[in-house]
Amino acid sequence: MANQPNNAASPTQDQVADAFQALYDQLVLAYHAASDDNTRDRINGIKEIVYDQLIQLEQQQLDANNALYGQVKGQMQKVIARIEQLKSDINSIIHAVNVATDVAAAADMAIGLAAKYFKM
Repeated sequence: MANQPNNAASPTQDQVADAFQALYDQLVLAYHAASDDNTRDRINGIKEIVYDQLIQLEQQQLDANNALYGQVKGQMQKVIARIEQLKSDINSIIHAVNVATDVAAAADMAIGLAAKYFKM
């Protein structure tokens, strides 16, 4: 299990899942706050990939399966890149400042915990 987190400073799989749930919830709010169809489509696309990762985190025992851990880690790297891009654009695509701020904060939390858990 050399690939898995093994120290107290690493977040648990459940903590990463909770952060992704919080991000998903914020993306739902951002979707409804979006002012045009292109923005809603973009947010919906990211919302879907966050949801897919959330399901992986909730249904799989990654700590007990090195192969699955590596597979999800690879997927997570792509998801994080998409989240990072959305985070950098959020203020220009969502005009409700509090929604944009909440999405960015949830994105930071999800990215930070996932990066620690998957050692990226």
